[in-house]
Amino acid sequence: MVQDWAGISERDRSIATYLDAMLVPNEGGRVRPPHQPLTLLVGPRGSGKTSLLGALAAQATEQPAALLDLHRLADGHDLLDVLEQLAADYERRLKDVPRMRFGAFRTVCTALRLPLPRSDRPAARAQLRRELTRPSSGLLEDASQVASAAGALTGIPALLTNALNVLPVALKGLRRFALSWRLYRIFHPGAVESALDLLVTLNYAYQNNTSRDREGVQKVVGELFVQCLRRAYHRKDWAVRCLLLLDNVDSPLGAELLRLLLDERTAQRPDPLVILAAAGSYPTNLSATGLDDALGVCWPDGAGFEPVQVREGLRAGPLRDLTRGEVAAQAAGLLVPGVPVTRQGAGAPWLGWAVYEMTQGQPAATAALLALLENAPRDLPWEDRLQTVLRTASDTAELRTRLLPLDAADGFEKDLARAAAAPDLAEALVTGWFRAQDAGARTEAFVAFCADPLATQHKDTGNPAVDGTRQTLHPVLRRVLLTMPEAQEIHGELYREAAARADAGTAAYHALAGEDVATAAGYLDSLFGVAQAEEWCRELARLRRVPLPPRLTSPPATEAGIDVAWTRYEQLVAHLRDDSVDAQLRTITRLLAASWLAPEPKNDNATDWVGDPYRDPLGDPYASLYPEINARLKTLAAAHTQQAGYALMLFQKASQYDGKPW
Repeated sequence: MVQDWAGISERDRSIATYLDAMLVPNEGGRVRPPHQPLTLLVGPRGSGKTSLLGALAAQATEQPAALLDLHRLADGHDLLDVLEQLAADYERRLKDVPRMRFGAFRTVCTALRLPLPRSDRPAARAQLRRELTRPSSGLLEDASQVASAAGALTGIPALLTNALNVLPVALKGLRRFALSWRLYRIFHPGAVESALDLLVTLNYAYQNNTSRDREGVQKVVGELFVQCLRRAYHRKDWAVRCLLLLDNVDSPLGAELLRLLLDERTAQRPDPLVILAAAGSYPTNLSATGLDDALGVCWPDGAGFEPVQVREGLRAGPLRDLTRGEVAAQAAGLLVPGVPVTRQGAGAPWLGWAVYEMTQGQPAATAALLALLENAPRDLPWEDRLQTVLRTASDTAELRTRLLPLDAADGFEKDLARAAAAPDLAEALVTGWFRAQDAGARTEAFVAFCADPLATQHKDTGNPAVDGTRQTLHPVLRRVLLTMPEAQEIHGELYREAAARADAGTAAYHALAGEDVATAAGYLDSLFGVAQAEEWCRELARLRRVPLPPRLTSPPATEAGIDVAWTRYEQLVAHLRDDSVDAQLRTITRLLAASWLAPEPKNDNATDWVGDPYRDPLGDPYASLYPEINARLKTLAAAHTQQAGYALMLFQKASQYDGKPW
């Protein structure tokens, strides 16, 4: 049975370790708690941000913790609602942890929400006094505490300035000195009337329809919330910190909270918060902070989570895909007693390799594929299961929705499917079908999508020669787009356009995608002995990455015991029965057809890094064509070249196909 790996994978445990280092209490004497910068974790849709935050929240049993999804809270909620929810979460009792109290904060929030009469301030003040002091409110026991709460509100010098900035227009005429003196009197314990006046003033500003007034009040209350946190930990530096997990901070409400936390939390006035915020796109209010450069730093396999300092109070880091080992460990859970084993005794190593080759570790796709494999008929062979799932547009519709932007314009998905027919989305910009459409929202959306590596889910290993340009789709996103009819129908048009502009390499690519092996092999034959040996082998590697059409990856309709990969291979080279094909072209054709069907061998850095990360193991899932590829490469080296460099390179390439790729 497949295990839920949220919080368990190496990547997730690395982030948990990073948080633990900031959550542990100070050792020894009472020292001021260190300021912990907000950590922003950015990953594309389906990268596992929400499940990771949920797992971290479930594991947080020894410190105050709060988890908020700011996208779900967006409808009908504002920043005040978010802060009230956080206060409620942090006020819960925990064993061996001092209970936190937000009395002043809750008093002010209650005052802001009351429908006070705007034309009669004395009546508003009286109503506010009754509401705050009534026994059932649970806020204040007597009127003198109103002054105490308001005193807490104005305990931060900046709050006086903010309060002056949000006064209703009717009070703007008061002289600033007189008004400042009136607010200053709130510090006096007996100045209850002045305290109520301040709360009424803030109420009027909050209830006002102008966004400027509401935002000003929210800033005041946000400062008060952070101040309450500081006071709760006054003389309690030994206590554990408060964990704050925020999902979807790239939403409008999330951007407000992010701005508040970055503005109010400073190293000079530390608080107990340890914040991990997750976003699926770049928060707009952080666009000028160098965030893009920070997230361009690759998180390599095997390394710990190390976010980059973006500015004071803010660190940022990417959320990488799962590693091959992590995927293999999850896939191994499918091989349980009573389920047919793999062919040739390949077992768990083969299955883990095959799943990773299909998903490249993309978390949402990996989870979806494993679930489909687990729910397939138990008597179905594993290779048939793999070739049955994620094959058609209807099969992949849910996964496409999970990976593509939520607010895509009408027709955008079809445009993207057509563009996915090429290894690089930028090629679509010069194609006839793209130029023919009216420039407008779809074009703008497509160009913006291409420029955003979070939208394309660009796979970043730190080596562009492996990953391709930023316009290169994540292999699994490309895979699900290629199941759409629009992607399958455009290769002929793209071939004709490339041929018309004498782009022989691109023409060969799209010819092969349409199963025209002869044309693609003819292109390779024309380069053999003319181009450098490394260049020729690189072109072979580029062409073998051409996505296989559904016919060549579907479950076989033949009787058991037939090697389907060999059958399909012979069908692709059936035209070689014509004796007019010369020996060199015949060998190159067989080499190309077998290489195209077979899974990728282990990379040769010199020739296989062609900027196309796409892999497809389904044409020959057990690599049964490897001996044929090995033999054809050796034949080319021994019989069809007199160039020492070619011969050596081809023999080296042949050795890639010794053994199995898993």
